[in-house]
Amino acid sequence: MTDRHHTASSRRNDSRRFRFGGGLRPVAGLALWVSAFVFLYGGLSVGCRAALSPAPWMSTDGVTLWLTGLWLVHVIGAAALLYGSWRDRDAPPRNEGGAAGFLERLTLTLDGIAIAAIVAIGVPILLLPPCS
Repeated sequence: MTDRHHTASSRRNDSRRFRFGGGLRPVAGLALWVSAFVFLYGGLSVGCRAALSPAPWMSTDGVTLWLTGLWLVHVIGAAALLYGSWRDRDAPPRNEGGAAGFLERLTLTLDGIAIAAIVAIGVPILLLPPCS
């Protein structure tokens, strides 16, 4: 009976211990923003160079469709990170000398900044012609 109790309590401690996601979690949103920046502007350059043909079922070109898809994938990823940070904001801080609460607030703030930046760099893709 003691083994079962010990295993259950250690499993509970492990889930709380790794709940935050490690030391790189605060910058995950900004890393996603960098990925969006590189793929969107790199994709714009490659797409314009390749001169993708217009999409037959829409009145837009293939470059805009591909870039919009890439942008939406990044927006969904950033929204998932922001939701996870928002969900964990009221969780009781672990016993780490007060640093856990600060890191959770920092992560929430950086995830908010990241999704705003990803949306901001995607707006020109939606509003402006890509290869003019």
